[in-house]
Amino acid sequence: MEPKIPEIKLNNLPEQKEKLSYRILCADDNEVNRELLIRQLSSKYDFVKVVESGQALLAELKLDSGYNCILSDNTMLPEMQGVDALRQIRADGNEIPFVLYTTDTDTLQIDVEKLGGVFLSKPATRDQICNTIN
Repeated sequence: MEPKIPEIKLNNLPEQKEKLSYRILCADDNEVNRELLIRQLSSKYDFVKVVESGQALLAELKLDSGYNCILSDNTMLPEMQGVDALRQIRADGNEIPFVLYTTDTDTLQIDVEKLGGVFLSKPATRDQICNTIN
């Protein structure tokens, strides 16, 4: 006698949520963090690109102005801090939503908010990051 295979009803499966059609540009100097950001955010958003520095972030933004949001670490020495990239973006007249995602002190939060950005402390869950981006 063969074992009975249980019947699976499709209407009992969890719903697949659609990805949001956001284009997210991320900057982090740490390779492990970049890979983690891609894994975490790709499950929620249509397009996620991760670069390794503030300079690369600015260069990518000049090449492609179609991003909906930037998520950046602050400490990207020796090239450029995330808050410095935010300053340059604002100086260029770009008001793209910008989330500074960092372990740096909360004193940086005032500078970021004055520039129209959002400060998010590391570590944060995927849901916290996504809620901040949305």
